[in-house]
Amino acid sequence: MKIIKNRVYLFLCAFLLCFCSLTNVKVQASSTADNGNKFVQLPSQSDVSLNKKWTINFNSQATTDKIEAVVIQKDSQFIPVTVDMSDKSITVQPVNPYSENSQYTLKLFLSNGKKYSLSFTTEKISGTNPKVSSVQLDTMGNIYVNFDRPMSQQSAFVSSKWEINGRSLSDMGFKESDFGIKNNNMTIILNNLKSYFTTGTNVLYIDSSVVDTYGNGLEKDTRLSFEYAPNTDNTKASMQNNSFKLSYFGNDIKAEFQFDKELGQVNYSDFTVAGEQPDYAEFSGKTASLIFKADSKDSNGLNKVDVIKAQGVNALLSSIQSPTTQDSNGVTINYIAPVKVYQYLLAPKIVSDKCYATRSGSIVIKFDENIDSNSPIKTDDFFITGDYGLSLKVSKAEINSNTNEITLTCDMNDSDTAQSFASNTSIDLRIASAADIRGIKDQSGNYASYVSPNIKMSVTIK
Repeated sequence: MKIIKNRVYLFLCAFLLCFCSLTNVKVQASSTADNGNKFVQLPSQSDVSLNKKWTINFNSQATTDKIEAVVIQKDSQFIPVTVDMSDKSITVQPVNPYSENSQYTLKLFLSNGKKYSLSFTTEKISGTNPKVSSVQLDTMGNIYVNFDRPMSQQSAFVSSKWEINGRSLSDMGFKESDFGIKNNNMTIILNNLKSYFTTGTNVLYIDSSVVDTYGNGLEKDTRLSFEYAPNTDNTKASMQNNSFKLSYFGNDIKAEFQFDKELGQVNYSDFTVAGEQPDYAEFSGKTASLIFKADSKDSNGLNKVDVIKAQGVNALLSSIQSPTTQDSNGVTINYIAPVKVYQYLLAPKIVSDKCYATRSGSIVIKFDENIDSNSPIKTDDFFITGDYGLSLKVSKAEINSNTNEITLTCDMNDSDTAQSFASNTSIDLRIASAADIRGIKDQSGNYASYVSPNIKMSVTIK
């Protein structure tokens, strides 16, 4: 997601609902104020899949400061959801599958006061048989069996219920730990079976006693064919140019980059970003993702996320000289020489305990990374509150990109302002949502913008 400030006010013109495959940002919503405006009711939906992903498309760029909340409710209770934002759409999916044959309401709240509501009823599952929707094979010999509903792990993870080319997995020594499950229990994974495949057509057998989470079994014993062609390419995978991207992963940081071949495993200890080793790694296809947890410390006791953000667009990704990460053929990857981040999506954040004010009327706002000195901020982007809720006057706002600070100078010729700084121990500060405070441009020519939470913060006067 490119986090780029868009001053065009968000207006919902089209509302297209469809399946999508994106999941990133966790959204928590314990309550949402109804500001009195009526909801725009969208056409209701029925027989909705238990893992339905809703995609909402906008006619202008959707940014986090234009969207107040996206929630799904069941019986007036909020359910946990995940939301992914792109330039012109957001995708919403439940963390856990919906309940069968149940009614839900999806609600969208915009900062311009508009509200949209869509009611939907999920499909009835009890008493119906699950079906296999597809079978996929990767070159590591892992089989992905995709069902049309969540399956029972206890039932599926029994090797005697599965066969490859007429031979039971239990006879192959296949154990419960060799199974995997993902996609909200809709995909069963049979790992590392390549040595049992034949070139060409292979047959997978599933016993009808494999049941879904509602206890419904397959209608009958199922046989499915898949093709296998061994890959003999032994050249080493290399990192693709201009693919190194830094973005938020909740409060954590994700360093993402692509290779020119499918990956088979990623060892996080092979890599560093800004000199910091990740806490764990994930991979999908040709993409590797290194995760740095928000509370993780390095050997010097420094917070890893803080170190990476302090280097900003100049953060470097590199690998050890002899990495052990492998492609899908089991061949180790090429060494990655230090490379600068290409797309930097880590929006600046305020470091509240480093902000302060002085008796002379200055307020220093500290950020966790360099900010663009050319950011077009204005004095009326900042709201200062003094004695008895009085609004204080800001006469100047200056950016120091070297110290990651914005310094506000208040008009001490104004008696209310002078009195507030003289008599108080702290000053209340709020930054307008329209304030255009930018990070430094990355190599792709874009910058990440500060997103104001639109709440007051207290700044201590020294």
